[in-house]
Formats: sequence, C-alpha cells, structure tokens
Amino acid sequence: MRRLPVNAIDAMLLLLLACTVWRVAAGWTNAERTARTSETVDNGVAPVSVGGTFALPHSIRQQPGPFVVLVVSELCDACRQSLGFYRRLGLRIATSPSPTAEVRARMVAVTDQSASRIEAWLRDNGVSVDQVLHAPSLRALGLRATPTVLIVGRDGRITDLAMGRLSPGEEVLFTRRALGIQTEVPLNKTLVVPKIDERQARKMVLDNHAVILDVRERSAFRTSGSHGAKNIPLHEMQERLLAELDPTTPVVIDCRLSPASLCEPAGVLLVQKKFSSVSALVR
Repeated sequence: MRRLPVNAIDAMLLLLLACTVWRVAAGWTNAERTARTSETVDNGVAPVSVGGTFALPHSIRQQPGPFVVLVVSELCDACRQSLGFYRRLGLRIATSPSPTAEVRARMVAVTDQSASRIEAWLRDNGVSVDQVLHAPSLRALGLRATPTVLIVGRDGRITDLAMGRLSPGEEVLFTRRALGIQTEVPLNKTLVVPKIDERQARKMVLDNHAVILDVRERSAFRTSGSHGAKNIPLHEMQERLLAELDPTTPVVIDCRLSPASLCEPAGVLLVQKKFSSVSALVR
C-alpha cells in the first residue's frame, strides 16, 4: 500500500513536538559536554524546599549518591565568603566515609555561568567537586539564591537546604548531615521576604522612613514608577546597594508591576547584604 503524505496539520504537530523535546533536552550542560535531561522545567517551577525534589540530570542520578549540591557564582559575595566552608566540606567528604551510606556523597556544583570557568574558580580556591553543571536558568530549577547548598538523595528528594552564607554552627550541622549522620536535625534555612500591602507600605514610609525600591529597568520605571520610589535595576544592585542605601533603613521592594523573577532575587540580595528590614509590596 502506498503511504499517504503527511498533511500540514500533522507536520505542524510533529514540528511542535520536536521543538518541545529540544527545549527540554537543552537544560543542563557540564564542563565537558552537554548533559541532556527531561527534568528541566519552565520558569513557573516552585522554589526548592526540604521534602521536595530537585531535578538532577538523569546521568547524575544514575551515579551513587547522595549528592551535595553547591549553587554558586563567582560574582556572588556570599559565595566567595563561603569558599573556605566548601573547601573544608569537600575534604571531610573525601576523607570521612559515611557511617550510614554505602558510598560517600558526591559534590556537584551548579551555576548559570560558564561551567569551565566555575570549575577553574573552585579549583583555584582549593574546592574539590565531582562535577560542575551549567544551568541556563537557576530559577527554572527552583533555585532562588546564590549561594544555596542542598543534600539530595538518589531519588531526587531534598533532605537539607540552606540559602545564603552559613553560620559556623550551620556549617558543622550541614557537614555532619552530608556525612550521613542522620541523628542530626535536618538543616532548613531559607531567605524569606515578607509580603505587605499598600497600607502597610505607607505606614512604614511615614513611621520608619522606609525606602520604596523599584528593581525594574530604567525604561519601565520611567513609564510606570511610583512617585518617590528609588530605581536600582536588579543587575546593578550588587554595585549600587551599599553605596546608595543605608542597611539600617527599612527597604520595601515594589513588586506590584515587577515579575517574581526580579523581586525574589532582589529580596534575597538585600537579606544577604544584611539590610535590617526587607519587605515586598504586592497587590
């Protein structure tokens, strides 16, 4: 029987399916090759949390676990300040067999920068990791802050989570958990910015001289910025925050017109910079 030609609708469906497969497969790369995975998710993914799952590439999950995941960037002040902890953690994992696991934990670094660049940066600072993975979007993996450290089981379940720089006590706890000492209480440290409404924001401005901060681009701020608000685009915050804002003054991030992809990292950065009071103004 002669095969029928594929009609236009079928061709469009096939093309759409091919594009979807390509998009999903392009989520992870490592320093040597692209590591394709079906777990890459869209930007609407929920933030990582203890008890939730973290979508490590299939090629990683096939290896013995558990996995200690370092989410880092060399542009992040708290990441640079945490290098000593990462160095000590890697040494302890390499030299102290886990008392409960059959094999030692594997250390994996995740970054949205060049994997080879981060691999060299970690190596130059004495941090030994088993693999460096590149993620085009940390947010697409549910990651909201750098640095973040996770302990992930082979089933992808997150047992421990800490955002930002750890205190000495938290470093000890995380290290013991990474070594498989399960009698320790799991570490669960997130950087949460409380949400407030317009009435609460006005009260903070009147009573506490709070600064309303708009983190959108200048063009968007000129079009629809609030009167009296200060505009520092997200990508300029690292350089401008401490030069232009007083950490003891309350800061209210205006999120009424800003997407979460701008507001959430802005809030995390303010908390990491030790601003005393940070809130998010929402509708």
